[in-house]
Amino acid sequence: MRRARVAWLAVPTLALGLLGACSHVPPIQEMSDARQAVQAAREAGAGSYARSALDQAEGRLVKAERAIKSYDYPEARTEALAAREGATAARRLALSLRAAQASLEGADGAGVPVPQAWADLEEARRAAAAGRPAEATELAERSRASAEAALNQHYLEGARDLLAGLEKRVSAMSAEDRERYSAARAAFYGNDGRRAYESARALSLSPSGLVLHCPRVEPALAH
Repeated sequence: MRRARVAWLAVPTLALGLLGACSHVPPIQEMSDARQAVQAAREAGAGSYARSALDQAEGRLVKAERAIKSYDYPEARTEALAAREGATAARRLALSLRAAQASLEGADGAGVPVPQAWADLEEARRAAAAGRPAEATELAERSRASAEAALNQHYLEGARDLLAGLEKRVSAMSAEDRERYSAARAAFYGNDGRRAYESARALSLSPSGLVLHCPRVEPALAH
């Protein structure tokens, strides 16, 4: 019993010893992780899309490097971890803003108006500039999702009209085109608007899918 008690009391002492030992060890891995995260954020375009968040992360990394030189390893570790977290947030924000911009431009290119999505994107940019990366990322994601939903609905409506016309000509289609027709229908009912529309449109232009408005010609009677 006494030995067990002694062992139990030794656990906190051991933990404190390890913690103290860590305070004298340079945070090599943490610094490496922070530098990689900052570099990844830069490569993702954070310098253009998430400048404020990237600046903060780079500032924390500079503080970590100064702490290393001063042999203040606990401070260096704290700043390195903060730099990595900030850089990760900056990268996520940059990617979200870029994706939202691309989705909105895609909607505009297809003639699909998405005014609320544009408003959300502008608000996201303001939040990013003000140093609120979490809020900015949420707004950017909402903007992207809204634009993609509107564009998908646009394609679904186009696919629906094309499939309605093709349905009347299924019996005249080749076996290959019937398979393509089934695939287009599957995409439509699977809510994949772009795939359904592009598949149906391509099929509508194939020889067995074209609408041929020709007068019916009766065969000549044999004399």
